[in-house]
Amino acid sequence: MPFNYKTELHRYKRYYQSLEGVATKPKARAYTTAIFSFLAISLFGWYAIRPTIQTILYLQKEIEDNKLVSAQMEEKIGKLIEAHATYQSVENDIGYLTQAIPPAPEALTALGQIRNIAIIRGASISAITSSGAPLLSNEQTSPNKSTVTRGISNRKIKSVQLSFIAVGTYELLQGIIEDIVSLRRIVTIESLSFTPNRESEQQLLFGSIPLKLVMRLNAHYIDSD
Repeated sequence: MPFNYKTELHRYKRYYQSLEGVATKPKARAYTTAIFSFLAISLFGWYAIRPTIQTILYLQKEIEDNKLVSAQMEEKIGKLIEAHATYQSVENDIGYLTQAIPPAPEALTALGQIRNIAIIRGASISAITSSGAPLLSNEQTSPNKSTVTRGISNRKIKSVQLSFIAVGTYELLQGIIEDIVSLRRIVTIESLSFTPNRESEQQLLFGSIPLKLVMRLNAHYIDSD
């Protein structure tokens, strides 16, 4: 039911009158002034202090973030120091790694090494060939390419096929195989076979029926896509 101030006002008139009497008393006026003053001070104080509180909270959060970043940086610095120490311990061996897996096919170099082994061992070379292979790697043919595109993730191990035919005694050929496997350049044997070589000249050279060694090798290298 809606409130009708014309008929209902007289019911609350005595309450208004009693409040007016209380408000006129000195103590009540003093308390009222104090309460409203406190409320006003609190209200204005809140708006004055609020930016300072927000700044303090922001600075506390920033300090915590900086502490976290500082801890992460210290961890990274520690890992870098450890990596540098590891690098220094193997620095003298890096050259051997380059020789083991060169950054280019270097097929001619590999053929030369195999040829020298056969000559030193005293075997007779019938043939030594290489399958089609680029003389330079992609990195060497495109030196201006960005370092990012030539990253470790883009590098792959590839191989160039070598063929080698030599004639000699079993001991000579065995020594050649062992020397090839012991090369610093990583070379894997794909296949090998021994067959008697009954050519008269070879028999006279070695004093008996020599063997013909036919080998297929894979010389590995690193290349970039």
